[in-house]
Amino acid sequence: MTSLKALPVGRTYATGTHVSYRRTRPPVAIMRTIHLRRTYMWGLFVLGLFLYVHLLYIKNKGMWFDYENVSNDMSSIQSYRPEDIEDDDTILVNTSVADDLSKRVKVFCFIATTTANLLTKAKAVNDTWGKRCDKILFVSSSPSELSMTISFDIEDSRSHLTGKTMTMLNYMYNNYLNDYQWFMKADDDTFVIMENLKLLLSKCDHEKPIYLGHHFKVHLKQGYMSGGAGYVMSQTALRMLVEDGLNRDRCDRDGNDEDVDVGRCLENVGVQPYKTTDKFGRETFHAFSILNYIIGPVPVYLLQYPHKPARSGKNCCSQLPITFHYTTPKMMYITEYFLYRTAVYGRQLAAIDDDFFKEEVSHLDKDPSSVFLPQGIDGISLVESKPNKQNGG
Repeated sequence: MTSLKALPVGRTYATGTHVSYRRTRPPVAIMRTIHLRRTYMWGLFVLGLFLYVHLLYIKNKGMWFDYENVSNDMSSIQSYRPEDIEDDDTILVNTSVADDLSKRVKVFCFIATTTANLLTKAKAVNDTWGKRCDKILFVSSSPSELSMTISFDIEDSRSHLTGKTMTMLNYMYNNYLNDYQWFMKADDDTFVIMENLKLLLSKCDHEKPIYLGHHFKVHLKQGYMSGGAGYVMSQTALRMLVEDGLNRDRCDRDGNDEDVDVGRCLENVGVQPYKTTDKFGRETFHAFSILNYIIGPVPVYLLQYPHKPARSGKNCCSQLPITFHYTTPKMMYITEYFLYRTAVYGRQLAAIDDDFFKEEVSHLDKDPSSVFLPQGIDGISLVESKPNKQNGG
């Protein structure tokens, strides 16, 4: 039997000569190279797709690091002692202006924490900015031998943070209302620059119902202040919250989101939120980490929720910032060091004008509409209270 062979393929030239040749396969080396190139290109495509999805996740998540789940390094944090970071004779600084302000403005700080965080996050707060509160108490669920703690029989969980906060607000009303002008709630991963806060508060009247912090315009008609960024209420606002709210069952005592529940309670009793931007429209209370505000990105919700969308970069924040959220214990000590134990030679803080934190509270009694200023107006003013589509208002 005759074997089948491939038919020759010929080419005829102009001279009429016909030359035939046989079609052959490419060499094995060439086929291998083509295969490797295809594999390489597919690998690059898959890697690029993975990186794109990952970066998209980071953008929407809004953080490079998960600050909520950073493990507590017990040994390194507990190695710090308060006396290691106190001012001493080796620090050449004049604090007379801040000291005078501190004597005039009295702030009670209560910090929501957990029993597990008392020796790590709570300790870092107490060692750093907490020592500049006029009084500080850490609120947990279990009794502790630490003098700055108080416990309530309420489970340490986000679902019961409202209960912990409302119980503490009621406790302060019953025991400390007349001793302090302002009452601040913060988390154990919030860093507060107390001198800047007291400067802001010095422009306000604690005898008026004032509620300030980082304003979110969602969920409630007048919005609410972010719990993570910390919020402050005046002596009068606390009195109204308890007497007109909790005591008359007009406020939830537990449940849902703590900062929303507190905001709703204050709304129910007629306490309105105030904006806290400086004269240049820059934020002072910050609901996320200092890293995300300075380097970026900021989470998407901070572009949608706040009365004024967050910015990242050099104009992210006021020159006199007040709070930053998601601050790890180690970052607490680092921030404390650079704020209070270092300086740049030849650079001094210029005189701060009286309108750096512009007070609009004085207009409230005369014409409430005069303080409902549009977004972007400088200074402290009532947040514009108008219906919000997201809460059905």
